[in-house]
Amino acid sequence: MSFDQAVGGAMALVIPAILFVIYESQPKRHMNNSLLNRSRLLAGRTTLVVGVIVCVVRIMLSHGLPNVSAQSADPLVILSPGHGWAASVGGPIDSGAVRRDLIEKDINLDVAHLTRARLARCPVTVLLTRTGDDSAHTLEDVDEIVNFYRPALGVSIHSNASGDPAISGTEAWYTVNGVSGNDAQSQQLANLLASQVAADLALTNHGSKPETANRHGGLYIHWWQAPSALVELAYMDGDGNLLRHRRADFAAAIARAILAFLNVPVNCLDSPLPGAPGAAIPQKTRIDGFGIMSPHIQLGTQGLTTAIDAQQRMGIHWAREEIPWELVEPEEQAFRWQYHYSPDIDHDFDRLLSELAARNIEMVALLDYGPRYLSGNPAHGYRVNPSELLTHWQTYVQTVVNRFGDRIDYWEIENEMNSRDFWGKVVIETADSSSRDGPAEPDAILYAHMLRIAHDIIKQHDRNDTVILGGLAGYYGDLADCARNYQKYLIDLHEAGAWDTFDVVAIHPYHNSPDSNGFAPDAFIERGLHYNLFTKTCATTTTPLSVLTEVRGVLDLPIAWDPKPLWITEIGWNRDWLNHWATVHSTTADVIEAAYVARTYVPLLSEAGVEKVFWFTQTNAQDHSFDLGPSGQRTLGNLSALLANSQPLGQVQGQDDLGRPNDDDVYEYRFSRDGRQTAVLWKARGGMTTRNITVSNLSADTAYLYAVDALDLSPSAGRLLTVTNSSVIVPLNERPVFLIFEPRSGWQAFWHDLQARIENWWQSQQAKITYWWEDQRTTIERQIAQWLNDLQRQIDEMIQKQIEETLNQLCGMAFMLLGGSAFVVWRYRPR
Repeated sequence: MSFDQAVGGAMALVIPAILFVIYESQPKRHMNNSLLNRSRLLAGRTTLVVGVIVCVVRIMLSHGLPNVSAQSADPLVILSPGHGWAASVGGPIDSGAVRRDLIEKDINLDVAHLTRARLARCPVTVLLTRTGDDSAHTLEDVDEIVNFYRPALGVSIHSNASGDPAISGTEAWYTVNGVSGNDAQSQQLANLLASQVAADLALTNHGSKPETANRHGGLYIHWWQAPSALVELAYMDGDGNLLRHRRADFAAAIARAILAFLNVPVNCLDSPLPGAPGAAIPQKTRIDGFGIMSPHIQLGTQGLTTAIDAQQRMGIHWAREEIPWELVEPEEQAFRWQYHYSPDIDHDFDRLLSELAARNIEMVALLDYGPRYLSGNPAHGYRVNPSELLTHWQTYVQTVVNRFGDRIDYWEIENEMNSRDFWGKVVIETADSSSRDGPAEPDAILYAHMLRIAHDIIKQHDRNDTVILGGLAGYYGDLADCARNYQKYLIDLHEAGAWDTFDVVAIHPYHNSPDSNGFAPDAFIERGLHYNLFTKTCATTTTPLSVLTEVRGVLDLPIAWDPKPLWITEIGWNRDWLNHWATVHSTTADVIEAAYVARTYVPLLSEAGVEKVFWFTQTNAQDHSFDLGPSGQRTLGNLSALLANSQPLGQVQGQDDLGRPNDDDVYEYRFSRDGRQTAVLWKARGGMTTRNITVSNLSADTAYLYAVDALDLSPSAGRLLTVTNSSVIVPLNERPVFLIFEPRSGWQAFWHDLQARIENWWQSQQAKITYWWEDQRTTIERQIAQWLNDLQRQIDEMIQKQIEETLNQLCGMAFMLLGGSAFVVWRYRPR
């Protein structure tokens, strides 16, 4: 409301009120029932009433209530996260109760967001009275916001506090003589909320209570014009861990209570999200997924050119590089992109990007960990303040994107956030650098906020950029810890409403056991407790998995979410693990590593849904424990030379890769490119002992056999094998081999080559057409949305202008009546 509107409204209210009070206070001894006196009385009172009504309406329409479009036929639910408003006009934000790292306003808001995300599957519309800290409104404004929308029900979400850690439980409150006139329904809603939260979280149910029993004598839900209840989720003192780690469960309980009140079947909570087709990821057509953890941070500029030259020789198309928060922003707002890191290492991110671009290698930027300048509170386990962390995180991401956004198209957001150790690097900061970054309980909700911030900044810069989920840690470590399960963390992110904040899922399926002994990628080893997606409980026994079946467990999440491709942004074998198996098989660690490189990349890049695989690492300058050796580098180069841009055909002979009794331990993957087929074969068990295997269904006269780490892949360097009856005998052990088939005739070779060229051309055209259509569709949708918004705004402005003009006229008439009344009062005043 403008200043002139405020002054006009005030005058229209105050002046007639003052004159009327003066008039009414005059002695009435000379008054009689004459028409004149009755007219005077009517004129005075009418003037006041008209002025009040007209100008109150005008003030309300100028007050800036939120705009709302036409509501759907679904019942409207208002969720009001407690606190988070200005404590007074222009004052600080009311945080509610605070217990160590628990801040009530943030708990309430998280649960409200999660509840809305759960109810998105159901035939209800959900609005929040605030979506973050709101300094523009106070608590007194909430009832106005709620009543403006005329909801079917309202739920205010709070967290309790007592100061006594022995007190635990949940409760809810209902209205008494509330303005809605629905106290009985309010009590019913409170009963449902308290009982559902208590049942789902195994909390003591303190029941539902009348607002008159509150120590303040009433609650702000009293003024809501709908059946409303206030739920106190749990006590921050006695139930702190539940409020930290099970907010999604609180939200699910509130959602179920709301649906029960509305008589909506609760099974809608398990249905697909609107617009999520739940379709499988399309089958892979061409391979372009050879990546590696690049060593800029490890080597600096001193060894950068040599390292990237080696990447080019290995056929690497994708380099994953860190832009560590603590290094590029050592002090608040003091960003640096070239700096001296140690006596032997200098970092230069501009040079890094130039070196990669010169060799046509795409950089995946890893934005990871936390800054050093934030200090954790010792009383809170040295955890940094979440709000402060998010504020600085936004600055860090925005600054990096502003600097490099035109040169980087792929962004990975943090690293192994489901790991206590690596999450600690984000949220734990101590004054003693030797003990900083202690373990911290993973917090999917806080990470969801970080994802949302990064996603919005990156997409605002370039909507075609790809946002990658920070690679999730595998099962290495404590197998009894179900919190490390990929599926559980992904579910937590989904329930936190973060599924639309990234384009690619990423995991790190290192294949080692609790005793830190790494195994072959196709070995079935105990890989942690299975997480039941429906009961949300951990199984009591571990599950044997290979790398491939572990990855399938992520791809096959049995929930109809919007499917996303999967990247393996880290996988590798420690030198100690390789030495162990080298001793067992009487060979060298380099030979074992080369075998594991092939046995990792080949099955994964053949799997539909897996797009990229990044080996960890090219070099680890600190202790060289994960360095990729010479044989491993040759193997990776050979794989890229033979398989890049090829079409995977799978295991065409139907070998079993699930570890079942009929698994004959033979793996044979075939690929087609430019009319020529290549097979990669190995045995999963038996060490270096050779076994002859028949490879059938061949359309070739001859085949050439090579070791995967061969120095030369020319025909003269291969071992010639004769194809008989479309079959060939191949000697196999655990060292994979390449089998390159020669077509039976020149005409056949020409025909296969022509087919391949046509297929490649058509696929490239399809990709261009798809991209063009998506671009046009997005542009058209954006233009239509803008046109509709402009039209709606114009209509709103016309209506608002017409209303204001009408009200101004009415206000003018009120002033005329006021003037006439004032004259009558003065002229016929008692003498």
